[in-house]
Amino acid sequence: GLPLFLYVNDDVIENSRHYTWLHRWSARRYIPGIYRRASAIWAGSDPLAEELQAAYGTPSIGALYSVDVTPFAEAAAARPTPTGDGERVVLYTGSVTDAQADALRILIQALELPGGERFRLILYTNATPSWLEEMGITGEMDVRNARLEEMPDVLASADILYLPYSFLPRKTRTV
Repeated sequence: GLPLFLYVNDDVIENSRHYTWLHRWSARRYIPGIYRRASAIWAGSDPLAEELQAAYGTPSIGALYSVDVTPFAEAAAARPTPTGDGERVVLYTGSVTDAQADALRILIQALELPGGERFRLILYTNATPSWLEEMGITGEMDVRNARLEEMPDVLASADILYLPYSFLPRKTRTV
């Protein structure tokens, strides 16, 4: 038959716990066999590739990403110098899964502490309010969407870009 090459960016079996019983059962039943029968797996990180290869015996490699950074550099150069007055914008862009949830919860708790500077957390994500609530991500924040071509300006608008990954032991191996 034809070779099967997979791209895996997350722990599908672990994340299935957030879905229906059928999704959980299907993930546990079929994903290990699919991973074992694959010709190769490209993973979202080197540690995830190592974990997949150890667990399923399939050759795995961390995916390398490439992007033209020119629009991002231009947007950052065009941003006015912050004055230090007013609130600071903390920005997160991306999906919200177990890999980010606990770090986002910790950040929200820290931003709600009294005293000090004022911060506004903005999440640019496709996550719905009900999904964020299910993940335990509640509190003072704005949830927005942006088109890909808007991202250089969106990122340049932040005072702080937040790149969270889980502190949970079962997740630090894969992110």
